[in-house]
Amino acid sequence: MGTQMTLAGYQVADIAALKAIAPQTRFDGQSRMVVTDPQGKAGWYIYRAASTNTADDDWVVIGNDNPVAGRYERVQNLEQWTVVTADHQARNGEKIIVNSSAPVAITLPAVPIPGLGITLASTGTNPIAINLGGRNYKGMTGDRLSSVTANTIAGIVYVSTTYGYMPTADSFFTLVATAPAGGS
Repeated sequence: MGTQMTLAGYQVADIAALKAIAPQTRFDGQSRMVVTDPQGKAGWYIYRAASTNTADDDWVVIGNDNPVAGRYERVQNLEQWTVVTADHQARNGEKIIVNSSAPVAITLPAVPIPGLGITLASTGTNPIAINLGGRNYKGMTGDRLSSVTANTIAGIVYVSTTYGYMPTADSFFTLVATAPAGGS
């Protein structure tokens, strides 16, 4: 018979238990595994003390004390992919399948977490635009990335403020230059 691992101190039963964690015990970077999320699966969350993202009790969770700043943000779904057919706001650690007969824009997280990014699977031949949200790409400035390879799985990981995002497969993304002031 196999051994069951218990994550003492890191594991909570569900979103309600995550919301109930006492304010005085929360700290920036604190991680918690939620055993059963709204989709009935497990997921990892990190507490970001400065976050003011809108809570949705799935990707962004706010404590029962309703603080002005401070949110638990999902950083990983365990074996869960999001299928999108239209423009989409990505979350840290999200795995996305783009299944569309039209071009789709993916906007990267407003508050990226170093070491986390997104994974994209493209099932069509239309381009995927990735809005960088003012972040650099491999240390260079630009407005967005454009996918150049159809039917591919690739990822992009946030490294730092200076370096910005880094691809996990160079052939998948092309940096689109920042438009000059007053241009389009």
